[in-house]
Amino acid sequence: MNINNRHKIKKSLVLAMAALVFVACNNEEEAMVEYGQISLNVDIQSNIMVGTRASSAAELGDYLVAIYQGDEVKLSTTKYSELPLYLYYPAGAGYTIHVGNCSEEEALSANDNWGRLRIVGASPSFAVVAGQNNLVSFGCTVQNAVVGVNYQDSFKEKFTDYSVSVCETSHVNRTLIFPSNATFESNAAYFNIDSDPQVSFEVKGKLNGIERQAAGTISIAKAKYYKLNIKSNSTGDIALSVTIDNSVDEESEDVKVNPYVR
Repeated sequence: MNINNRHKIKKSLVLAMAALVFVACNNEEEAMVEYGQISLNVDIQSNIMVGTRASSAAELGDYLVAIYQGDEVKLSTTKYSELPLYLYYPAGAGYTIHVGNCSEEEALSANDNWGRLRIVGASPSFAVVAGQNNLVSFGCTVQNAVVGVNYQDSFKEKFTDYSVSVCETSHVNRTLIFPSNATFESNAAYFNIDSDPQVSFEVKGKLNGIERQAAGTISIAKAKYYKLNIKSNSTGDIALSVTIDNSVDEESEDVKVNPYVR
């Protein structure tokens, strides 16, 4: 399983679109179409850190760029690294530019279905003014949530054959299982944020040869890393706390679980 690793990016992508004037002729009269220059400055940010490897320039080259004027596609989705040196567009209003590293579908299916961080953004509507350098600045931000699992010593000392399964409550067909050797650094699951952003989890393990289970749910939000800390109290009951991390602030809270013995 290839885990989408550390993302802490603050880069500027600069697109130079030269200003030229072209002449187009129809059958009866000559019409002049003026073209403007666009400079694109995109701030790609993510404060979520998963793993230890920093993003490379090659990864930035894989970001996708699309340009629209109203509903008309002016530039179909193209890798940033594959854009021509110069792009020419006629003067006019209603332009927007979209930039992102992957689709919603890929954010779930990548890395053997564990997913990946999704970072996207779009410019406000702007006009291309003929003969001018039209600077367009906007940001790209994280659109999904990350869930990780860590088994604390109080749990590992009592339980054997344990694992944690997680799924989006409304999409149980995509259930991911964290093995007994999972850590925050080695395993991470990514979830898109829909109209009902909740993740269900189930902890399974054996205590003195008897299988025990505990289950619960947590609400998730974009650009947050939810670290599930699996632990046990002195009587062997399964407990869980969640550290909510955006690598700027961290907060921890205990989560109610429904323990039962099978």
